[in-house]
Amino acid sequence: MKKGIKVKCINDLIDLDKQEEVKKVFDNWIKRGVVYTVREVLHNDGIVTGILLEEVHNFPVYFKLLNRIQEPAFATWRFLNSKRTI
Repeated sequence: MKKGIKVKCINDLIDLDKQEEVKKVFDNWIKRGVVYTVREVLHNDGIVTGILLEEVHNFPVYFKLLNRIQEPAFATWRFLNSKRTI
């Protein structure tokens, strides 16, 4: 994925055991079936790639695993980026 492409959310579900944690980090969440624009791709030191979206903004938070403050990103597996599927 790269900046500026359109992606369609195919999975907005949050595991029950992670709902409290996600609510603390994400003020705004994605919705299945909605098309978004990639604002930035975060490779997170090779740990996990995430994307930021033009249409969804969240406040930066401290991530212990990354040892830095950044806006929480959405996992790339939650989206399709093929024009044929949007």
